Amino acid sequence: MLNKSDTVAVGRAAVLLVVVASINALVSNLFATAYVFATPSDPTAGYALVRAVVLAVVLVVAVSKRSATAIMVSGLALTLAQAGDAVVGFLGGSLPTTIGPLVIALATLVCLIGFQRSLRSAVPHDAGGVHG
Repeated sequence: MLNKSDTVAVGRAAVLLVVVASINALVSNLFATAYVFATPSDPTAGYALVRAVVLAVVLVVAVSKRSATAIMVSGLALTLAQAGDAVVGFLGGSLPTTIGPLVIALATLVCLIGFQRSLRSAVPHDAGGVHG
């Protein structure tokens, strides 16, 4: 069940994170779909597409629930997936499949950090608690 205190107001940092994470998910889905069409008999292509679709669906659900925690977890998962793709590209010796995912991972990570900072600054400070 969603805790009402976890719902996020639409702010610049939230919108930026959702836009960048959506681009991240879209790029993953497009490349995975292209991979399936290019190599229909390769099960790895299917695995890549399933991973990409699941990450996109999780992002859509997180955004639709406006859950700050779910949006952050989804963004982190997308970041890690792209970072992993960059490592695979690097190990395969391909500059484009290293740089592309790395740029998307870093952009999503920067937006995640900004979103997390905006959440921290939006939390009301303790006005009447015991100070020690």
